[in-house]
Amino acid sequence: MSFWILYGLLTSLLVLISYMVKAKNQQIISYIILGLMIVVSGFRYRIGYDYDQYMNMYSWISYDPNMVWPEPSFQILCQFLRYLGFEFQMLFLLYAIVSLVFFYKGLSYFLDNNYRQISLSLGIFTLGTIGLVGLWFSFTMIRQFAAMAIIFWGVKYIFTENRSFIKFFFAICLATFFHASSIMFIVFYFIPTNLSKKKVFILILGIPFIVKLILSLPSVQLMMALSDRLSGYSLENTNMDGTSISSYIMTLTMLVFVFFTLKNISEKRSILLLLTSLGLSLKVSLSGLYGLDRIASEFLIFFYPTLVLCLSELRYGYFTRLGIVSLIVLMFLVLNIRMISGYSDTLIAKTIGGSHANIDYVFNTDIRNDFWSIYDLLK
Repeated sequence: MSFWILYGLLTSLLVLISYMVKAKNQQIISYIILGLMIVVSGFRYRIGYDYDQYMNMYSWISYDPNMVWPEPSFQILCQFLRYLGFEFQMLFLLYAIVSLVFFYKGLSYFLDNNYRQISLSLGIFTLGTIGLVGLWFSFTMIRQFAAMAIIFWGVKYIFTENRSFIKFFFAICLATFFHASSIMFIVFYFIPTNLSKKKVFILILGIPFIVKLILSLPSVQLMMALSDRLSGYSLENTNMDGTSISSYIMTLTMLVFVFFTLKNISEKRSILLLLTSLGLSLKVSLSGLYGLDRIASEFLIFFYPTLVLCLSELRYGYFTRLGIVSLIVLMFLVLNIRMISGYSDTLIAKTIGGSHANIDYVFNTDIRNDFWSIYDLLK
């Protein structure tokens, strides 16, 4: 636990420093925060809901043909890394690099290379929650987050200044390599980019209703029940615990805050407002449906630049801004504390073998066969 507290304090300090240094040094600070995130994510050991599952799949990739695997591309990637002599930890390092670099590039675009705002976005992301897509989410669903980070970066090709179907299609194909569900985001290219708040409001109310209607169709339920990949998803409401309720309240609060604060609507901001609000409203409408709230989670990566832009729109005094920022940070921390203290075995590092959660951070730098780890070199 002490590692996470120190890591959070260090990240907060770096964000604060980025607001104190000259513009030429702000980019360096953002790179340092990004580098720390890659190291923490890439070299973690048995931290994350699916860690052991991916570790075992990597080890068994050529020995258990009866296992239900992810995309064929995942098998190819694992086989390639194994051929080069890499241990399973290299898989996590590779996903960390891909995910976080594309996430950083997307932030750079949406925040117009404002490195103070980029550092703030990375800082909020590092705090993370189970209610929103944060650093813990990238630990848990590594394929899904890598795919969404690529889409987050590739969305720039739907705007007038960069519009290119070929480039956007390439981004979708690259994302689909990491997670097959990414193919559905090809429809983003056909979204009108100049949307008024009224149209955005209609869409964020209508789309979740349509999604729930589709999911309620008997044919869809039957298909999900018969599919090996989808059978684990539930279309029935599950009991909502205290953490889910806290997440639900925070999501509603964020939706209201985002929608009514972001006033200067440009082409880029209108899409950000749509995708962020849509993700938040889906999070509410699908709350309690086991697994299916991942649909919402795929949109919530757009939350971070939107939130920072909302904060920059505030025209109030220093103490008002400080109070709002403190409230947001408090909401994140409260959810993290609830998650760690109340659901350590199931939400943080549940494993196939039923081992306990690895709350205390452990580095694993053994990434290649017959290759000394950093720890060995330092001995």
